[in-house]
Amino acid sequence: MKRKIVHIDSEKCNGCGACVHACHENAIVLENGKARLIRDDYCDGLGDCLPACPTDAISIIEREAANDEERPLVASVFVNRLAQGMKLESCATVQYILKERKTILSNADTAIDSPYNTYRNLGLPVGPIASPGLSSIQAALNPAATDYLYFVAKADGSGNLFSKTFEEHNQKIQQTQGN
Repeated sequence: MKRKIVHIDSEKCNGCGACVHACHENAIVLENGKARLIRDDYCDGLGDCLPACPTDAISIIEREAANDEERPLVASVFVNRLAQGMKLESCATVQYILKERKTILSNADTAIDSPYNTYRNLGLPVGPIASPGLSSIQAALNPAATDYLYFVAKADGSGNLFSKTFEEHNQKIQQTQGN
């Protein structure tokens, strides 16, 4: 199999370590802070085969998903929220600020003034919060087609419960807390 050349724009590197992931059939290219999945069957040799995905979004998927199977669902939630002009409200971005993985965030935690805080700021944080794996990159490029706008971690940490409405989301929060 012919390997693709992976280009890294070193002048744009932010030191996050998420620059390049590759496997037997695909190459991931990071240019100007955006990752692209280049597949042999779509490659035109110019390195711009598929739409770009910000590494910031991919890193949030990496931290929020409990397993590879649900990464496309998590990606769909963020795509749907961005499309509706909603804040992402990702616990992982607040945990990044706190440098601690708290199970439950307080109101004070979600009110922290930081460009990484997606509870306070619309859109993506100013940079990645983790080094994403290949499955998160693939999920960002190919999110599931859902109407989900919310998710909450299961109490046992095995995955997330997804919801279409805020009312349904609140019911699932109560369910995870045993109420």
